[in-house]
Amino acid sequence: MAFIGNIPCVLQSKTDNIAFCTSRPSTPGYFNLSMNFDGHIRLAMQNFSYTENPAITDVQPKESIQSGGRLFRVSGTNLNTVQAPQILLQYGDKQLRESCTVINSNFMKCPSPAFPSSRRHRRQSESQPNDVTIGFIMDGVEPLRGWSNRANVTFTYYPDPVYYPFEGGKFDYQSILQIMGENLNVASTADDVIIFIGNDTCPIATFGAKVLTCTPPMELSGSNGNTATVTVRHANLRFMLGEIVYPRTSLDSLLIYILAGVGGFLLVFILLMIVVYRRKSVVVKKEQRLILQEISKQEEKIREQARKAFAELQLSVDALASDLEGTGMPFLTEKEYATRVLFKGLHTLPDSADQQQLFDEELAIEAAMIEFGSLLLDKDFMRIFTQTLEEQSGLGARDKGTIASLLMVYMILVNKLQYLTDDVLIPLMSVNIAEAVQKNMPKQLFRRADSIVGKLLSSWVALCLYDFLKSHAAYPLYLLYNAIKVRCFTGPVDYLHGAAHYSLSESYLFREEIEYKELTLRAVLNDNDNDLLSIMVLDIDSISQVKNKILDAMFKNKPYSSRPAPDDVDLEWRPVTREPMIMKDIDETTVVEGHWRKLNTLHHYQIPDGACVAIVDKQDDPVDTPGETDIDPLVKPPHKLSLGSLTVDTSTLKAAFRSSKFEEIELDESNYQWHLTKDNYSRDRGTLQMRTFSMIRGGRSENVITDFHFSRQLSTKTTVQNYIDGMLKTVLTASNGFPAVIKRLFDFFDQQVNLHDIEDADVIHIWKSNSLLLRFWLNSITHPDYLFDIYEAPVVEASLGVVAQALLDACSRTEHKLAKDAPFNKLLFAKDVPTYRRMVDKYYRDVQLLPASDPDQLAAEYKKICQNFSGMFSKLSTLKLLHEYAYRYHDQLMSALEEDEVCNQHSLADRLQRVTSELYPEEC
Repeated sequence: MAFIGNIPCVLQSKTDNIAFCTSRPSTPGYFNLSMNFDGHIRLAMQNFSYTENPAITDVQPKESIQSGGRLFRVSGTNLNTVQAPQILLQYGDKQLRESCTVINSNFMKCPSPAFPSSRRHRRQSESQPNDVTIGFIMDGVEPLRGWSNRANVTFTYYPDPVYYPFEGGKFDYQSILQIMGENLNVASTADDVIIFIGNDTCPIATFGAKVLTCTPPMELSGSNGNTATVTVRHANLRFMLGEIVYPRTSLDSLLIYILAGVGGFLLVFILLMIVVYRRKSVVVKKEQRLILQEISKQEEKIREQARKAFAELQLSVDALASDLEGTGMPFLTEKEYATRVLFKGLHTLPDSADQQQLFDEELAIEAAMIEFGSLLLDKDFMRIFTQTLEEQSGLGARDKGTIASLLMVYMILVNKLQYLTDDVLIPLMSVNIAEAVQKNMPKQLFRRADSIVGKLLSSWVALCLYDFLKSHAAYPLYLLYNAIKVRCFTGPVDYLHGAAHYSLSESYLFREEIEYKELTLRAVLNDNDNDLLSIMVLDIDSISQVKNKILDAMFKNKPYSSRPAPDDVDLEWRPVTREPMIMKDIDETTVVEGHWRKLNTLHHYQIPDGACVAIVDKQDDPVDTPGETDIDPLVKPPHKLSLGSLTVDTSTLKAAFRSSKFEEIELDESNYQWHLTKDNYSRDRGTLQMRTFSMIRGGRSENVITDFHFSRQLSTKTTVQNYIDGMLKTVLTASNGFPAVIKRLFDFFDQQVNLHDIEDADVIHIWKSNSLLLRFWLNSITHPDYLFDIYEAPVVEASLGVVAQALLDACSRTEHKLAKDAPFNKLLFAKDVPTYRRMVDKYYRDVQLLPASDPDQLAAEYKKICQNFSGMFSKLSTLKLLHEYAYRYHDQLMSALEEDEVCNQHSLADRLQRVTSELYPEEC
């Protein structure tokens, strides 16, 4: 009998040397592995580890052909804990599965299973797509078997492609091989297709719905003849199209080459290689030139439109900038900033303040924590503490990030930031650099913050740059945020889904042209009909959108948290000829189509241009109709959780979370709502599946091909270009006020490069980019709500992310080659990235030329940083949370301290043991 801890492990089979058993469910942790041989217990040398159940977070792509074989990229956690993971397709009563390949704990690849092949299913699938349920067989984790239903994700299988054989069964060799067919690129990309010419592959050049082209090899390999069979492998499908016929080489010509001598052969070969290289270079450069020319043509087409839009935007931003002189920017407090940069995404947060009155037991705990805090101020203890915890496989990235953030908080609270920098962070980074150089992997350093040192560096940079961010970069960042916000909301924005007519991000762009009309409303201020404010809105704006725009104008540059929420007020229309009327997103006049309710708009209420409106206190609804609180938009802080446009009260979900398992939530079908786009849900065994199709004022619109909406992306970029350039210029300027602590960091990198004789200039460039530009500035640009008390709408956040992506591309020293299938977000800044890249290089050179940081200046900056964030958290609470990790790995820490000669001399292990004995006397 085998046991894992006290839990039986069911024996499946055994030999003289090996026994196979199946583990049973348990809580995460390490357990003894033992076997009972006729009453005699034998323990294994190693412990058995139970980890958290594997979880799936995303699967890409979400489409496949009927025959399967398309590679799905599966993301999640703890994926490598399963010995034989499988992907599971469920359709009706049919189930098919395929084995997956685990890459690491967060990533695996799974081929899509083939669609069920019964006659009935085949007839259904030949003419139309079919939605299926995709799940995963991960040992005993049953919830993953129906993953797509639980995640509300739709997987669609499309009819198989058809490839036409060559006419006459043969194809004479040409530089481009053209293959015809139907549905070639449906649910497929060029990566799913391999073309074989004999034993050689034919690289794909273009991949369309009906035509595929590839570049065949100039000559056949491993063949005595001049013909070879052309075979297409499309996922699981195989097609033999016929033979390709190469021209014969005459024997006389071959003899002439041989007689020409070795010298002549080499010369011809070299010339041939030069011609091929030049030809390919010319083709690539020509393609890049054509792409840039096309972008220039698009810019020229929209230049007049963008010039007008920029003039209007300039007026809005100039007015906002002038108001800032009086009101200032709506900054968050230092504590709120620190909380967001240190503990965002973490489950742990220290208390805000220490208790004023402590009892005897609490006084003993406080004394132990003071001793533990003094240990943390010993650099040798900190070295062992961080290195030992870093090595623990049971600590995930989130725990390591928590440890680093708590260490940063404690050092700030005790005014020991200089000690943390010089005696802890710099030595730990030196060790990491030495190890990376030894492994010949220095370019991989400081890329991620999934280690204690990485998160410590990230937190250190974020807090050290707070003053510079607030005094130098806040103004251009705030202008950039508002410029993008104004531009995005100049056109239609779907209140429920966030898709917009204008956006820098392709993922948030409407694929259709939506008709709309601009209106100017006169908003009453201070309940005085003579005190009016002109507000520009759209006739297809929802009522909540109009309220948001009016509140934005009324509380311009004021903290978002201090202004009324749209749900707390009503919008009143005050026509001249009749009584005032309260307008709502949903009321008794709402248009209902089956189970769908369309949000009311100004057009719905027939509001004329120049109408007088007022923001009034929330009115009691005289009739029992669903109010605006049923709406869950993406353009305001959500009070309910949204499944597409289907809203569910969070109290219902909280109750489900508190239970041991999820229960099916009853949804009122009248909650299906739409604004500018409609989501069509169909019930299948209690699940929701979604297909999106466009609606324009209840009418129909033809889809516009993707290239057309790129002009709106380009128009948005051209309109806000000045503000983007202004922000990046501020980030990439080494001015007189450049922080001495960052200069200290960059000088340290320079010293390490010289110490290890690293000659590759890319290494120092990567270190500086990873530690500052990519770790801090990209996050600051994408998330201005870390610094300001604002609400960042998804379309604005996504657009700022595109700007950050341009900075990311500029930090790469490798020239990115443009191609026709490049993402539009990349094409958008294709002409600007080389300029930004030169700015990055100059920035690093300028910082290097700055005088070395003066020790007194460094000490003053460290002290100022500690003053900025002093008293933000409880010192006792911070130490308690840190000691929880020391206690969890007490044995490992004690062993490491006892084995270290310096730590032994200072009796650090004994001091740690005394702290533990004081806190846990019953265990000592």
